[in-house]
Order: sequence, then structure tokens, then C-alpha cells
Amino acid sequence: MLIRLFFLLASFSPTIEEWLWKRWYQKLASSYKKKDWRFMNYGYAPINSEPLLTLNNEEDEKNRLFIQLYHYTLSDIDVKEKNILEVGSGRGGGADYVARYLAPSSIIGVDFAKNAIDLCNQFYHHHNLSFVEGNAEKLPFPNDHFDVIFNVESSHCYGNMQAFVAEINRVLKPGGIFSWADLRTVKSMEKDDDIFMSSPLKLLLKKNITPNILQALNEISDQKKEAINKRVSYFWRSLFFEFTGVRDSKIYHGFEEGKMVYFYYRFQKP
Repeated sequence: MLIRLFFLLASFSPTIEEWLWKRWYQKLASSYKKKDWRFMNYGYAPINSEPLLTLNNEEDEKNRLFIQLYHYTLSDIDVKEKNILEVGSGRGGGADYVARYLAPSSIIGVDFAKNAIDLCNQFYHHHNLSFVEGNAEKLPFPNDHFDVIFNVESSHCYGNMQAFVAEINRVLKPGGIFSWADLRTVKSMEKDDDIFMSSPLKLLLKKNITPNILQALNEISDQKKEAINKRVSYFWRSLFFEFTGVRDSKIYHGFEEGKMVYFYYRFQKP
């Protein structure tokens, strides 16, 4: 019942949907403030003999599937000594990985949930990493500012994808790279593909990575269920199971049945 109510309200309008997602992420950040939960994506599992990512410590190894999604999103992109922006930085795990492993000159994480930004500023203290509050549809940065921008599993919460893509084009330097990965229904992916293709950004790569996402969900489903049963009250568990995409959730079956897709796009600003 709680799940149906959430998605019913979200379907009324893009503005209401964005407001609901923002409230949800604010609540998550204020309710659980421990650093052991740093990633909020579905994860990425290499298949078809893709090489495994080398990680440096036990904590990163525990978060391997989530980190691999960021690694894939930025693979073959030179970010060393570059100025980087993550739009939709959540609890900061992805930006932290990039700061530590890929050696950018600077990386800024921006998110619309102030509570999440406050958590990130408590969690991470690298010289090249910072977090600021801001809306993806009106980014608080000057024109032509970043060498690389990435956006991982966040834009499905936005009210206006066209405004978001326009902002990316505005703050990205000429020649800069924009890397995007997210889930959609098949119908909404077609709509957003039209938005991407009508923007000034030049498409470099487009790939359906749904099989990799589904495999990651399979591999980590039991771990997620155990954590939710341990930390979340019974009233909220069904919503958390759906939110995290555990096996047998509507999201999981959507991927399995081909009703949901997960795509990766890479663009360059002319």
C-alpha cells in the first residue's frame, strides 16, 4: 500500500515527483548517519569476460558492485588533474572513489538534499573533494567550468530533464565530457533519448547495460534484505525493498521482463 501511494503521488506531475524524491532523500540522510552506507546505486557486475576492477582495501571491496558502476561510467575518460562535477552525489561514495582512485585536480559533488550534503561534508576530508547543495536544473556554477561531469542513477528524480541537459551543456567546458547512467521505463527512455539527441552535446557512446545491473542486483540482493530487516522498521521495509531493487521487487521484475531499462550515455561538448 505504501509503495502504491508513493508512486501514485509521484505520477501527478514532474514537480510533485521531484518534491517527493527530495523529501525521501532528506529523510534517508537524517535517519541513518553512519558511514557504512555510502552508496545508493544498484551496482554494476562485469559480464562477458570484462576485467575486474582492482580495489585497495577491505571497505572498498565490500562496496565493489557499487564502485564498479562509477568505474564503468568513467572508464576510458581521462580525469587526472581535471576539474570534475558529480550531479546527484547522494551519500558521496562515488565522488569519494573518484577523488581517491582517479586523482582529479578537484571534484565537487552537488545534490538537492541538504541533509545528504551535510553528511558528505562530515564523512569525507580529501583535499580535492567538496560537496555543495544545488539543483540539477539550475546548477550553482559558472559557464564553461568543468572538464568532466557525471551523473549516476539520479536523474530519474528530476522534474525537467530538458532543463538538466541544458545546464550540463552550460557548465561543461568546450571539449568536455558528460557521462550519464540511469534507469527508465522503455517509454520514458525513448523520450529522454529525444532530449539528449536534440541537445548541442555530441553523442560518443550509448549502451544498454541492463544485464550488468540485473546481475549486480542478483549478487547483492540477500545482503540488502538482511541489512533492511536489521535496520528498518517493519512498516517501512516494503518501500525499502522496492527502493533498493532487491530480488522480487517491482523494479527487479521490471528489468527482468524488459519493461525497465538501464542505459549509459557519453557525450562531448563541441
